[in-house]
Amino acid sequence: MKFICTLCNYILEEAQGLPEAGIEPGTKFDSLPDSWHCPDCAAAKEYFQSCSCVSLPVYEATKVATGTKVAPAHTCK
Repeated sequence: MKFICTLCNYILEEAQGLPEAGIEPGTKFDSLPDSWHCPDCAAAKEYFQSCSCVSLPVYEATKVATGTKVAPAHTCK
């Protein structure tokens, strides 16, 4: 499952994890500590929502780049 930061569009994929931050592939988002935050913008875990419709190409096209945020191109609710 994928989880998206509603502030910066960062996507955490449970299947890939975030090994550089100590999150092993396959780690469930719900098992992350409440103190965990977005690695891109430092938003709290509560600002993430599950979103199965987002793919990494969409993330690459909409992420924050050089200080300019591009409007998301997906329709997760």
